[in-house]
Amino acid sequence: MERLEWAVTSSAGCYEDGPDTKLYFNGSGRWPPDALISVSLIEPRAGSQRVTRIHRPLRRTPNMLATLLLTAALAAPPAAADTTPAAESPDIAAVRKQDDALQAAHGRGDMATYRAGLSAHYVYIDIAGKRVTADLLNQRREADQRRVVSSESLEDEAVQLSDTAVLLRGHERSLSVYYGGLPRVGETRWTALWVKEADGIWRLTAETATPVRKHEGLPFVAEPQPRAVLDAFAGDWVLATTPALSLNLRAVDDGLVARLHGQSLDWTFQPASARHFFALERPFELRISADGQHLEMITWGTATKAMRAAPIQNEGR
Repeated sequence: MERLEWAVTSSAGCYEDGPDTKLYFNGSGRWPPDALISVSLIEPRAGSQRVTRIHRPLRRTPNMLATLLLTAALAAPPAAADTTPAAESPDIAAVRKQDDALQAAHGRGDMATYRAGLSAHYVYIDIAGKRVTADLLNQRREADQRRVVSSESLEDEAVQLSDTAVLLRGHERSLSVYYGGLPRVGETRWTALWVKEADGIWRLTAETATPVRKHEGLPFVAEPQPRAVLDAFAGDWVLATTPALSLNLRAVDDGLVARLHGQSLDWTFQPASARHFFALERPFELRISADGQHLEMITWGTATKAMRAAPIQNEGR
């Protein structure tokens, strides 16, 4: 529905807007000649006077305003809504450009460029709800080596909150790799708050990310296995990634501890069955073949095949 503003010269009587529509007013006193009333109509009628803004707000009684709006709504003919998008402000355009450049730097692992665009007050609330500062984010990227391979924007919008604040928000699907090559397909709703600081520079001040989940967590319960089962899967495995990654499994206590060659982080896998293990720290799984020579490592729902680095030859076969 298009919002129109109509000039009215008296508080009582009839305002005729073309041959088909008349608006009636009840009230007392006299409105100033340049006073305006906002009426919601689909389209202007011939002979009406259209203005672009309200110069002087009116002090009206509730009954007078209700009468006017009700009469206008009944008189308005149906028509198609105006869907022409409003032009973005120069501030929003500038912020969008900076945000695109900053996210591209983050995606390729250029944390120096990324941090240069952050406010000293920057904080990121990650998909787990953790509060992450710029220093902590830098440490995280050094550890997990995240790189964005591709991304697709499903929704993207911007709101100028004030002369010094712009909020960006969107919905994105992406493919990233971690730890040198482990794939992760993700779908996220995100927000980014940009603030023009005292020196006149726009800087990223706050971010949030919320995963769009098709299901919740890993619905597995640990099922203890004999130590011989765990020992049988220990050793080195080669993942079919590009480049190929080496995965080492160790039998520790009642589970398997996994580590990628050249990395410093361990993942502890508990058995859901004799050939299916799930990680405690991440939504990772190991599914091992019946012959014990092949496995699938599932990371964030994406499976990567692997085979033993040196296949075991069973005696007597």
